[in-house]
Amino acid sequence: MGPHRSAGIFALIALLLISGPLLSGGMVGVAHGEGWGHLFALGQVDRWITGAAPIGVGDLLGWPDPPAFWPVDPVVKLLGWPLGLLGPTTGLALSTGALLFACGWGPWLLAREAGAGHAGALVAGLLVQTQPHLLRALSEGTVESAGIGLAALDGIAVTAGPG
Repeated sequence: MGPHRSAGIFALIALLLISGPLLSGGMVGVAHGEGWGHLFALGQVDRWITGAAPIGVGDLLGWPDPPAFWPVDPVVKLLGWPLGLLGPTTGLALSTGALLFACGWGPWLLAREAGAGHAGALVAGLLVQTQPHLLRALSEGTVESAGIGLAALDGIAVTAGPG
C-alpha cells in the first residue's frame, strides 16, 4: 500500500472522528470538558496576531491587571489560527482533525524511515491514531494528547540529521 493510500486512510479516519462536531457546529469534547479552554486560547492567540493584545498577555483574564498567559500548546494554536477564521468551534474541530491525521501519518512515516514495509507502517499509524487513550482524551476535549503525531514527525527530523 503506497503513501497516498495510507494518507487517505488516516485522513478518512480523522474526518470520521471529528465529523460530529463539524456537522453539528458543536464542540470537540463533552459539554464541560476542556474544549472551552482551547476556544479561549484560540481567541487569545487571535488577539495577539491581530494586534488587539500584547503577545504573552491574557488580556481577557484578570482585568484591569491581566496576567501573563501562554497556551499549553502554543505552536498548535498558532498553526490552527487560520482555521479559527472559519469560526471558533469549526476551527477547533478542524485543527483537532489535522492533529488526528498527524497521529496516523507521523507514525507511518517514522515506521517507514525505520525500515518497515507499507503494511507494517500502516499498522503502526493505525495503532497510534486509534489508541483508546487518545480517543478518550479527545472525547473530553483534551487535544494535547494528539501531539503524539507531531512527536513522530519530530522523530523523523531528528533521525534524518543535518543536511
